Amino acid sequence: MVSCVMGWWSVLALAALACSAPRFDVLESDASLGGSSGTGAAPTGGSSGSVGSGSAGASGGGGAAGDAGADVGGSGGAGGVKAGSGGSAGSGGVISKICGGAEVCAPTSVTGWDDKLMLYWGTAATTCPGGTTEVFKGGTSLNAPAAQCKCECGGSVACPSSATFNIHSTAGCGAACQSIVASGNTCMPLTPSCVAPPHQYSVTPQAFLSSCAPQPSATVPTADFQDRTLVCAAPATGSCNGGDCITKPPSGFAPQACIGRSGAHPCPAGPYSVRTLSYSNFVDNRGCSACVCTKSKCGFARLWPNTACAGSIFRSHVLEDSKIVCDTSTWAPAAVTYVPSSASCVANTPAPSGAATLNTATAYTTCCRP
Repeated sequence: MVSCVMGWWSVLALAALACSAPRFDVLESDASLGGSSGTGAAPTGGSSGSVGSGSAGASGGGGAAGDAGADVGGSGGAGGVKAGSGGSAGSGGVISKICGGAEVCAPTSVTGWDDKLMLYWGTAATTCPGGTTEVFKGGTSLNAPAAQCKCECGGSVACPSSATFNIHSTAGCGAACQSIVASGNTCMPLTPSCVAPPHQYSVTPQAFLSSCAPQPSATVPTADFQDRTLVCAAPATGSCNGGDCITKPPSGFAPQACIGRSGAHPCPAGPYSVRTLSYSNFVDNRGCSACVCTKSKCGFARLWPNTACAGSIFRSHVLEDSKIVCDTSTWAPAAVTYVPSSASCVANTPAPSGAATLNTATAYTTCCRP
């Protein structure tokens, strides 16, 4: 039973193999036809070079040959397309320009301001460095001591030799009703005959004999700037970001570049922020008050309670130049005397006056980089 079954499956297997075998007879009958052409695959060209360093792609190779037919061979495949050329070189970045070690950068200033300036500020006088031009010269403060004042009097004074004593019948030394001239130290009895007591008396001295001319003198110390400024324009020695290079300012000058303009102004917005206000000159009104000479008092008028001009003096008046002395007491002196004395011209003490002040009309503003 087993051998019968195996025989059946063997028959089926052989039949299947017979159906799947190639037909060599058909191939031989079609041998006149050439094989189909093989198509060459074109290689892809190289990718574009990176910016600045790309290289050209390699040329593509030919396609692989097709399988040969029985009589006619397949044509060669087409060559691959050449890759594109390399990318262009990348451009360089902006290179910052800085000034050299012996230079400073002066950024471009705003309209209306002079730029590329150097500023000196100190107590000593100086000049602009070589190669620069003076723009402004002045100062920020003054040294102006007060004037030294003096007054003297010329001539001499001589006291008068006599004085006039007046008797008044009305209060306040009105019109005199009687006068008596008393000369040097002579006792003169008073015998009022124009009015009954009580009386008022006045003394009128003669004018002093004197020229007594005032002779003023004033010494005004020299005024000058205490803190001096000097502004110099420098030429450009190169360029820097946003401006020009100038020679580095020397010792005593502001270390950085400045800008400036006439008048008093605030600094503009930007890099120039350190402000200095200077003046090119000043107004000097220093001097002294008036010199005045006065004549000293000269002589005495003495009133006595008796006609002998003896004993205690009832009253004594110091006489001044041409000045009437009115004695308002209501009593009746018995006698008078006039006593001359030496005299002189007396000078006053003048005081310093005025001051030296900066002339605001000559202001100049400088603004420097910090």
